[in-house]
Amino acid sequence: MAANIEEPLPLSEIADAAGISLRQLERLFHRYYKVTPAQHYLTLRLRRARELLSHTSAPIMQITVACGFQTASHFCKAYRALFGHSPSEHRRQGGSQGLVHVVGAPAPAAVQRRARIERGAPMHVS
Repeated sequence: MAANIEEPLPLSEIADAAGISLRQLERLFHRYYKVTPAQHYLTLRLRRARELLSHTSAPIMQITVACGFQTASHFCKAYRALFGHSPSEHRRQGGSQGLVHVVGAPAPAAVQRRARIERGAPMHVS
């Protein structure tokens, strides 16, 4: 599945490649992941889209296609359902690594540590 994000494979083809029936694939996904194979595949594609939104300046339509969606509206609706905001909101809020820095809120410790390292300041390990 992860190797076929841009052109998602039919689940029957995935089951055939694994040497099991489609029904057995569905049972295994339900047992081990508590989701259907289709839900898992969709989540993989949307997480890849979030990575592209965070780490590239590619247009949203290009990311839509790169993650195997036929229309931007379907992509945006699925993205909002999983992450709680639209792809464009993710970008506007500085969605690097899925984190949103709220003005006036203290930065997470890891971000503060990274800033000290980049400035060459000594680190205090606790």
